[in-house]
Amino acid sequence: MRANSNPPSSAQRQKSVSYQSSVGLCRDRIDQRRMTSTATRLESRGSLALGMLLFVLLGAAVIVINTPVSAGMSPLLDYLGIGLWFGSYLLALGLALRGWLTGFPRWVYPYLVYVVVFPLYLAQTLTPGLEFFGGSLCGHQLWGWRAFVPLGLAVLLAVSLRRPPWSNLMRLFANVWDDWTLAVFALFGLLPLVACVSLHAVDRAFAFWPKLAGVGLIGLGALLYLRLARPRQGCLALLTCAALAVAVMSGSAGYYWNTHYVNLITGLRRDLNTPAEWLVVLRSAAMPAVAVTGFLLLPLPLLLARRCLWLRSRRPSRL
Repeated sequence: MRANSNPPSSAQRQKSVSYQSSVGLCRDRIDQRRMTSTATRLESRGSLALGMLLFVLLGAAVIVINTPVSAGMSPLLDYLGIGLWFGSYLLALGLALRGWLTGFPRWVYPYLVYVVVFPLYLAQTLTPGLEFFGGSLCGHQLWGWRAFVPLGLAVLLAVSLRRPPWSNLMRLFANVWDDWTLAVFALFGLLPLVACVSLHAVDRAFAFWPKLAGVGLIGLGALLYLRLARPRQGCLALLTCAALAVAVMSGSAGYYWNTHYVNLITGLRRDLNTPAEWLVVLRSAAMPAVAVTGFLLLPLPLLLARRCLWLRSRRPSRL
């Protein structure tokens, strides 16, 4: 038998060319998707690093200041911790400025609240032993208006670099309106300050571990929010980690003062021997945790207002 040596018809040639072109198009689409997926993954890693940087630096400052060391090393750690606080604030100003100029990405919202609240806290403090370039900046006076100078310079720089300056601000409010959990994440950026002032006047050897657990839970909450795809799951992670962190630190403070308190009249130390005394410690842990959770849920009316407007838009109009 002879093999069929008839040349392929024009329809067969067109079909072959169409098949090859479709295969090539599919390959191009697959390569493009791979490139897009890689770029998105790299972008998400960069955003994750920027979003976590504030919590890492402030957590490190809290841990360094409260590390139990000998009396000779204590001033050195204090200066190192204060340097981390001021350095992290200047870095937060720079990253908040970058977020303003790039349209307020998701990771920048804790920075926006922190750079405003930290000067309010600093303005009411005294730092008589803090020196810059060999001289005291405020002496024995409150920081006052000096605490707002870096923030004012950053705002002037942002206004001068962005024209018109309010264009991105409208995007800031639009993002929060579309996703109210961004406002919760912004308020979550104040928790490192809560960790700093908690367990005040408590011995370092006792305060170190509760504060370590507290800043660890705060960092975990921020990490989960930035990693989870669904905003509500991330918000739940923020609320859970915030409540646990505050409960650990405030409960530890309650336990410390209930077990280390010495009556000046009798000279006896209080012991936790009854369930009522333990209940006092549990209450000292639960009440601040509930208060912080309620504080973080302050943006919840935005969700309710948006839901009401959505229901009104779906209601049929009356003729």
